Amino acid sequence: MVKLAPQRGQSRGSKFRSTSAKAVDAHLRYLERDGVTKDGEKGRVYSAIEDEADGKAFVERGRDDRHQFRFIVAPEDAADMADMRSFTRDLMRQMESDLGTKLDWVAVDHHNTGHPHTHVIVRGCLRMAASSTLPATISPMGSATGHKSW
Repeated sequence: MVKLAPQRGQSRGSKFRSTSAKAVDAHLRYLERDGVTKDGEKGRVYSAIEDEADGKAFVERGRDDRHQFRFIVAPEDAADMADMRSFTRDLMRQMESDLGTKLDWVAVDHHNTGHPHTHVIVRGCLRMAASSTLPATISPMGSATGHKSW
């Protein structure tokens, strides 16, 4: 299952930007809080290439982005997976392929519920364009191009 929660950013003026920036910071703190790993430790941010990414640097890179996309990825067999990071990285590579662009993203795995899941944050700025929106047709059953691989 993939849930998508697009977040609007800077387009409504300085007061909205300030509120939005605080919300992004709060969301990152929520993802990294204590007690969310299998061992009850603090959540650790990772990316496509880093096992321990700098979440604050990611947030700073996206401060002026018009959008931010937040996914919750909850594979049915997540409790049996040895490595949710590999699954998430494969999923994000497939999204990049389907969308035809690289994505700047970070993720945190949570095991603090009966259903292990991964929170993914994607910047709203594609490498190919100044600002992006993800297609509205993205669903857990298929990608934007109709592939059934997400």
